[in-house]
Amino acid sequence: MREFAQRLMMQGQLAAPNVATAIFGTAGSEGQAIYLGQPALRIGLWPIQSGEEPGTAMGLFTLLGLLLERWQGVRVYRLAARVEGDPDSWRWSMPASQFGVDDWQLDDLDDNVGIWGELETPPDGLRLVLNVEDDRQPEDAPPAVFRQEATDLMALVNALHGFSERIVHSLGFQDLRRHAPLYAGPENETALQDALELAFQLELRLFLQLWGQVWPDTGPGEIFQKIAGMATGSGDFVPWLYASSLARWLRHSGDSSGIQAVADLNIALLRAHEAAAIIYGSGLFAEGQVNAAYDLLEAQESPGPSMVLTLADLYRQGGRVTDALDRLQAAIESERTNDELLVYYGDLLQAMNLAGLPCDGYVYLDPDEDPEEAQLQEALHAWEAAANMEPRDTQVLQRILIARAEMGLVDDEFWSLFGRLVALDEACEALRQVIDACYNLESLKPAQDILQQACDKDPGNVELGLNLAEVLLVEQEEDALLRLLGKLNTLAADETAQAELARLRLMLEEPDLEWRLGEIEGVLDAGNTIRSEDTEWLEGILEDAPGLGGLHALLGRAYLGWGEDATALEILLDGYRRYPADAELAALLGEQLWQAGEAELAFEYLGKGLGENPNDVPLLALTGRFLFEDGQDEAARGCLARAEALASRHPALQQARVHIAATLAG
Repeated sequence: MREFAQRLMMQGQLAAPNVATAIFGTAGSEGQAIYLGQPALRIGLWPIQSGEEPGTAMGLFTLLGLLLERWQGVRVYRLAARVEGDPDSWRWSMPASQFGVDDWQLDDLDDNVGIWGELETPPDGLRLVLNVEDDRQPEDAPPAVFRQEATDLMALVNALHGFSERIVHSLGFQDLRRHAPLYAGPENETALQDALELAFQLELRLFLQLWGQVWPDTGPGEIFQKIAGMATGSGDFVPWLYASSLARWLRHSGDSSGIQAVADLNIALLRAHEAAAIIYGSGLFAEGQVNAAYDLLEAQESPGPSMVLTLADLYRQGGRVTDALDRLQAAIESERTNDELLVYYGDLLQAMNLAGLPCDGYVYLDPDEDPEEAQLQEALHAWEAAANMEPRDTQVLQRILIARAEMGLVDDEFWSLFGRLVALDEACEALRQVIDACYNLESLKPAQDILQQACDKDPGNVELGLNLAEVLLVEQEEDALLRLLGKLNTLAADETAQAELARLRLMLEEPDLEWRLGEIEGVLDAGNTIRSEDTEWLEGILEDAPGLGGLHALLGRAYLGWGEDATALEILLDGYRRYPADAELAALLGEQLWQAGEAELAFEYLGKGLGENPNDVPLLALTGRFLFEDGQDEAARGCLARAEALASRHPALQQARVHIAATLAG
């Protein structure tokens, strides 16, 4: 079953078309496979079991998989049946899809969360009970249990999106994918139940097809037609389910043209339901059917904000930035907008300004005027309009404050918004970004006063205190800073907070700390060695603040420059133990181990690094280079293709190309 698990993990991978991107210790090894671009949260979804309603339970299993994947960084492996033996002779029946996590598992599947459960049928309705086991937690941590009660199936389906949200949020993921609209409530329970069971049959066939079983006489087109036929009078849910299933088949079945032909039979259904059009249109675009996607989405006569935003985003991805801008501006002018669209419009203008792309017209600015920084001013107006709609959105407040600070628009209103952000930003992440943008302001005294008041109200808030300490450092309030650091030292329980405290103390003792670190990095980047006194200084800093990020890599590079590889490796390993998600440390370790002839260990660290940083171009380029040298040409092409798609001119990618070209020429 190892090969089946690898196919399931590779299903729908976008690193490069038809490229196996497994990284093994050596070309012929039987080591653990690592896959490029794998999301951080990989959920193994076992069947939902039910003694009374197994078909409905597996329909909910199918729906739950679709809902869980609405979040960024989440992938769901749907274990739709317990399979064994020869795929050609094996025959499915419902008991094969009614098993628990202890009954059957797929060896070598790289899931780090498992979900399984039951659909119970008490006299007063339905109860869905799910167990969620997070392998990232200590081994003895029991699975979390989630329960959802409902009077009937329609009520349960209505509640399931909130139920899935609770699960994903409990696992530490907050951000929804773009182009993932939600369904409205179903209106016909019979159609709902039948559609769910048919959707499961489609999901089952995808699973069995991947295992190696050929399709029976009844093809997917017939099942899709049955689901489409249930859409009339059933609200938006059945069209949503139909489009979601189409999009999955389009991506995973290996027969995109056949699925497009199936969808064309019910194109009017897709056009009549905005959420369905968005889901299927986005799927077409992702599969390279760009014009077909545009045609479907452009056919909407009165598009809502979600449709406009989807089309604008796909225009932008397709290089049609002017068309994206026109769509957004038309929606804003006709007041068919929401806060998400306004934020996107502002972000697009900001990106255009950075890229030097002109903007021919504006919505908020006077068309007869051409003020300085017009694009940024228009973006600021858009973000302010979004904040009026969602005044508690900390990300929007962050955008407004940073833009105003950069344009010198710092007044009473600025500090009022700053105070609102302090009150709302519980994690203090947006707040820290704003403070960083305010370093060049004439005075941060208003920020100091606001933060001091907030700290007085919440003296146990370490993150808030760290932000106040940052402001006190800029304002050179040394005595106040020392008193605050003393208080925070007794409160800071985690390594991250302790490392930040160490950095602030060092900044107080060494005012030119960051400047000197940058200077050393510049020397090393240029391929030169640093002075012995600089190395001694780095070692002293590392001894005083071992949790300060980046120091291990810097010091390791210094020793590598002197040819002291063993010392460098020791420093890098110590840093990696502290920062296992650091891409630079993983790359440096992989390179040193490779040069030392430890190919299997090198690929282990590179694979772990890519697992945490799937879009890190230097790490991808280096891994691709070593895969090529190891004779894994297909996997190397997958790595390099992904790096190329992310940043085709990155120096690390250029170096890998030169190295490979030289090897081929030799």
